[in-house]
Amino acid sequence: MAQGTRTSPLAGRDVAIVTGLALGGISVLLLTPVAAPTTTQRGLAWVALVALIVAALWLPLRRFRSWTGEDRRAAVRSVGRAAPAAIGLAYVASALGAAATVLALGPDRGFMLESWAMPLVPTALPFLVPATAALLFALRPVTPLAAAQWAARKGLATPTPVWVTRELRRLRMWRTVPAVLGAGIGAGPSTASARWFDVHGPGRGADGMVLSEASMVWPFDPLTLALVGYLTGLVIAEATRRHPSPGSPAARLTARLPSSYLTRPARWIPVVLAGLTLLAATVARAAGEAAWWPAAAAVTLAAAVLLVQRWVVRRPQRLEGPHDLHADDVLRSSAAHGLTGASGALLLITAAGATDAAARALGIAGTMLGTIISVALTLLAAGGVWVLWLGYGSAHRGQVPLPPAPPTRSAEPVG
Repeated sequence: MAQGTRTSPLAGRDVAIVTGLALGGISVLLLTPVAAPTTTQRGLAWVALVALIVAALWLPLRRFRSWTGEDRRAAVRSVGRAAPAAIGLAYVASALGAAATVLALGPDRGFMLESWAMPLVPTALPFLVPATAALLFALRPVTPLAAAQWAARKGLATPTPVWVTRELRRLRMWRTVPAVLGAGIGAGPSTASARWFDVHGPGRGADGMVLSEASMVWPFDPLTLALVGYLTGLVIAEATRRHPSPGSPAARLTARLPSSYLTRPARWIPVVLAGLTLLAATVARAAGEAAWWPAAAAVTLAAAVLLVQRWVVRRPQRLEGPHDLHADDVLRSSAAHGLTGASGALLLITAAGATDAAARALGIAGTMLGTIISVALTLLAAGGVWVLWLGYGSAHRGQVPLPPAPPTRSAEPVG
């Protein structure tokens, strides 16, 4: 493995720059009208695209500058191998989402033939840029440097076992690809409506508005469907992991509990958020507005998360090498944190939606108090999703049980 700078600490300034560029680019694109944008608005959309690309590349390039030549070449080869698949999958996800929207809502089913061009409209850029960046990260082969940095963050001994690097890439793929597909379906209405106005112009604007009005409607918005896809992929990835059988000498059968991997507040996240959703739905129901669906979804999801947490951590563990147990614990902790963070983000969105429904039922929507509540819920949901899903769920260092004493075998009688 090449020697040199193995890690590159990033200043808060870098995070602030990336956050500002991303929020600015997405805001400009969301404010660009779908129907017949002006030349100036189209120009601003392309500037916003550049801002999103710079935001996606800023942190990787900052790290890239501190690496050795060998590590740089390995990283370039890794990204180059993943780039065609990442771009292709992002394009296909956008086209499928737009086609599904036309199939479900479109006044003209024949317009599905335009699906190939739908990802090329500027409105698709807020999805395509982050989707491609996420897929590049997930699909690229794990280089020796990436494995060493990941092991250092998790407190693992190096060199990292080969099975760990293979498993790391497989788990990333399973979590990311379904999330991108879900977000592509959620972004389908805005993409399809933009292409509709490009083809038909304002003459059939009423038909195009049918597609446009379906944009960002919960629970079929890009963020909610991305979280659903992420959780689905995470469960499938854990279900298909190779584990030793309970009777195998390579299996460690010591019982594990979620408390070994998650703090007490983290274990209460699904329960608390489901309770808040149920409370808000009850208030809305008492005021005459039916809000049972978010409450039922929240309670069901919270119960499922608690069951899956126990299932993830209780299975037999590897004992095939001196570092396998700790590595398996780290991967198990990653799954528990990812499950808790993503489900917490999804439950937070559900709780915000139920609270908004309660505000409407109480007749305060449209008032100053209602506006304050709406803005506060939006900011809380956006910040909470960022912290829970991308911070706690994906970027955590992971809590793992203390390494147990090495297993011993009882002495066999002689003679």
